[in-house]
Amino acid sequence: NFLGREKVLTELEQKFTESSDAMSQRQVISATGGMGKSELAIAYANRHAGEYDMVRWLSSEGDKLSLEFNTLAIELGIDTKGMGLKDLIKGVHRALNEIPKYLLIFDNADNADLIKEYLPPQNKVGQHLIITSRNQQWSNCTVLDTFSEEECLQYIGNKIKDTDTHYAKELAKS
Repeated sequence: NFLGREKVLTELEQKFTESSDAMSQRQVISATGGMGKSELAIAYANRHAGEYDMVRWLSSEGDKLSLEFNTLAIELGIDTKGMGLKDLIKGVHRALNEIPKYLLIFDNADNADLIKEYLPPQNKVGQHLIITSRNQQWSNCTVLDTFSEEECLQYIGNKIKDTDTHYAKELAKS
């Protein structure tokens, strides 16, 4: 039930497909909380899951990312017993490099310094990263704005059935 943001979703799709440089394979979606960053990433993943060999959601808040990477390492068949974090991250990066097409979504990655070691050092075409963040200082950053009036009306109409058009327009303005 993804509503609105079709233009932004199309732009994200185009950025991944129209360029082959490593940085274009990493896209950042930024906005304040509650603006739909994660929902946009989910919509992209749902629409394109069949194009990837692997799709993985990584919660990137605080210390969650190290746990997520440990789980990912196990899923990738890496023996993590006795492995330190740096070696674990390198092992995951090596394993990811062998996967032709993947999508990793780093959700709520507000501190670039905390997650940069987790980001694969190079992405080939088809190895895509989506990073959602409140931080707008990332490169390749798409900043979400509030819904347009048309998107608001579509959203309201979907959530509140049989809504009076005048009432919906008043809600959209507020």
